[in-house]
Amino acid sequence: MEDHSCREEQPGTEEFFEQVAELVLLRKIFPEDDEPVTTDVDLSKLDKLVAQAVEMAGKKLNEETSLKNKEQQAEGLKKYVNQKGSKPTVETGSIERDVNLKKRGAQKRKEWEYDTPEGLKPAKRTKEVEHKVQNRIGIDGVNCITDTWNLLDEKVANHYKNWFDLNKDENDDFRYWQCCDGIIDITKDELKRIIQEGEITSNTIRVCLAMLKEKVEKKKVSGRFLDIEAVRAAVVHEQKLKEFLAGGGKQGEFKCNELDIELSIINPLWSIFSKDVVFIPVHHGVNHHYTLVLIDNKARCFYHLNSMLPPRKDYSADTNNHFQNAMTVVKHIMVFIKHVYDSTKYPLSQGLDPEEWRENYDKQDSQGIVVDDYSMMSAEEKRTRRWMLDQNVYQASYQLSDILSCPQQKKIS
Repeated sequence: MEDHSCREEQPGTEEFFEQVAELVLLRKIFPEDDEPVTTDVDLSKLDKLVAQAVEMAGKKLNEETSLKNKEQQAEGLKKYVNQKGSKPTVETGSIERDVNLKKRGAQKRKEWEYDTPEGLKPAKRTKEVEHKVQNRIGIDGVNCITDTWNLLDEKVANHYKNWFDLNKDENDDFRYWQCCDGIIDITKDELKRIIQEGEITSNTIRVCLAMLKEKVEKKKVSGRFLDIEAVRAAVVHEQKLKEFLAGGGKQGEFKCNELDIELSIINPLWSIFSKDVVFIPVHHGVNHHYTLVLIDNKARCFYHLNSMLPPRKDYSADTNNHFQNAMTVVKHIMVFIKHVYDSTKYPLSQGLDPEEWRENYDKQDSQGIVVDDYSMMSAEEKRTRRWMLDQNVYQASYQLSDILSCPQQKKIS
């Protein structure tokens, strides 16, 4: 242990500089004779004090410089914290530098994992991006640059590619799929049209409905279907009626497709209307586009499902042709409902029992006017009539609405 008893006591800072000032004044030089005036003060002591003053001044300067550097660093860190939103800590500056170095290294190695405290990670600006996996599988002789194909699961796309590769030498009439009853099928040409989003055939629609029927049966839903062309006559009838009226014709004078409407819509509904759901395909005659009208007897309404809706901002039921065609179908369904109601209001001719007989418009005269006749109802038709009367369907006022959440073929819809 050092002995401090003989160590000269160091003066305080203020006292030290007072002593130095006093000695410097006593040792000043007169310029007249250039002779120094000295006293009995020990000059060695003065030199020692001056050396100590220089040393202390140097330390003081270093301390002030260090403090200034720390203040500047703290100010810079504060600005960074304000910009980045990070929590300020003493280690933030050094950690942030390490993070930046590691990030640059990770970019070069295509790696983005680096060990950084969550509180110190710079806030990332998130951007909502719709991620859709697009397969890159192609088929020889088929245009696969379509939404239908690109958004298809790769396993499914590979299935079709393998089938086309295996049957590349077969003609377009070669069957890809056949319904269990053997009546309808999908050919190589029709499958190609589907992938290419081309103009599909009525046969393809029949296949889709057959598959839908199978699902309905498996789920044990009380549902029935009209034929895919059942309401085409009603759509054409309405279009020609508008043209006739626009040309100056009178409503009662127009006769067109009335018998077809009676045979394809009214007569079938007598057997199936009482089901929970009735599926009615609507052929619009434009690029073989079909939509679907549903009679939902549980909800007491009509629904329209259209896979080619316009963008939401441009949608209007009043101007949408597909919806207007669906309204035409509903118009004739309401005619059928009124027929059933009228059977209780007005007695049948020839004293026929309305519980056993109904009006049947299945003939027309030489002038094309439908002639009313009567036919005995089947057991199914009797059940339908009784159900409709018991449920007071005529007073239910079914309304038609577009299902805007229906899956769409195009991104813009």
